[in-house]
Amino acid sequence: MLKNLFILLFRLIINPSFEWKILYKKQKIKNKNLYKNYLFLIICLITLTSFISTWMIKKNLDIQLILKLILKETLTYGGEFYITSFVMSEHLFPYFGLEKNKSLAKQFTAYASSMLFAVAIFESLFPNFPPLKFFVLYTIYILWTGANEFLSIQEDQLIKFAFFASVPIIFTPILIHCLINWLIPGMKI
Repeated sequence: MLKNLFILLFRLIINPSFEWKILYKKQKIKNKNLYKNYLFLIICLITLTSFISTWMIKKNLDIQLILKLILKETLTYGGEFYITSFVMSEHLFPYFGLEKNKSLAKQFTAYASSMLFAVAIFESLFPNFPPLKFFVLYTIYILWTGANEFLSIQEDQLIKFAFFASVPIIFTPILIHCLINWLIPGMKI
């Protein structure tokens, strides 16, 4: 299961056009498989790498810190997925001439966020390497190819769609992270 996750993640980052074509053919896949085989696994992997990194840095973990980490990472990336898929389905799809389709929006959001997820994993493993944050901008290219191959957005609308779709994907985790730190000051780890 993890092998398939890494292969899919690698292909979406290295050759997104080819992988979006494959995903378009498998578009009828139920969302349960998307959650079970991709989304939940990757959020758990982000949480695990964050836990390992914190353990290596602090050398002193208690159950409270572990629970804070799990809560913070799950809320940040799970919230990003749900908020972004809602915005896509309810606002962006109709604006660009597509039907409101929650299932399609969830699939597109999960796969389009692959670079964000990969950066989160590497950022937790290498916390003192700030240039990793800039790789998130590659999400715009992944969105652009996905809009072309997976959603069949019109050619003249691709750049506009990629820009408008990248805003919630890139900035929602940042906003959720800041909101968690503001609402629960003890969550600053």
